[in-house]
Amino acid sequence: MIRLEKDILVVSGDDIVKVASALTSTTRLRILKLLRRKCMTLKEIANEIGKSKANTSIQIKQLEELKLVDTRYVQSEKGLRKVCISPVKEIRFILE
Repeated sequence: MIRLEKDILVVSGDDIVKVASALTSTTRLRILKLLRRKCMTLKEIANEIGKSKANTSIQIKQLEELKLVDTRYVQSEKGLRKVCISPVKEIRFILE
């Protein structure tokens, strides 16, 4: 089970392996660190980490599935734009 309690991601059961595996990627860790500081678009993230938008999109989707990243739409001068943010400051693994 994965649940978010304020800025703490609590992980238990079989999901521990999924989250731990996601954290073994240096690219995904860099993304998480960037998104802890500020909201960013996919293009901004890709430029910052030096990866393609396609690769960055795959990484973001994996992090989203595990509740490590949240995406939302915000109004800008050019209309709506999709931004990403990480609500997670701490991860706790619960061994049951």
